[in-house]
Amino acid sequence: MADNFEDEYDNDNGATDQNDGSPKALRDAYNKQKAQNAALEKTIKELSDKVRTREIADKLSTRGINAKVAKFIPENVELDDWLKENGDLFGVPASDGGVGQPTEVQQAQAEPHPLQSQFANLASATEGAQAPTGTVDAAKAQEALATGGLEGYEAYIRSHATAR
Repeated sequence: MADNFEDEYDNDNGATDQNDGSPKALRDAYNKQKAQNAALEKTIKELSDKVRTREIADKLSTRGINAKVAKFIPENVELDDWLKENGDLFGVPASDGGVGQPTEVQQAQAEPHPLQSQFANLASATEGAQAPTGTVDAAKAQEALATGGLEGYEAYIRSHATAR
């Protein structure tokens, strides 16, 4: 049997030059271009899906809704319409699509933290504090702590602070 034989389109399969303008070369180029287009379309679809998901997550976050809800919103539906229809499943009031009225999570976040008073006390205690200026000799500070205790250490640090 010969190495060069003709296929059903009367093309020489043994041809080595793909740029010869033959129908086989054109079909090969067409198939290659078609594969490249499919890969590009897939990439564009993935990127546009990521951008849409990010935009919806940002919109949900600005409304005080957990951004993870974005994965449940279909791509062909407007956000406001979807929230009016399905928002109650995620704690969003159905009356206004999530705008205006706080959810239970938002109301819980609005309540003061149990340690809030301690944070306020800490802030007020440090409000008038003065930082030492200049260089503080660590060896002298340790010596003041060893000889005078906390009071001696505090006196040493205060002696290096300037009045403001």
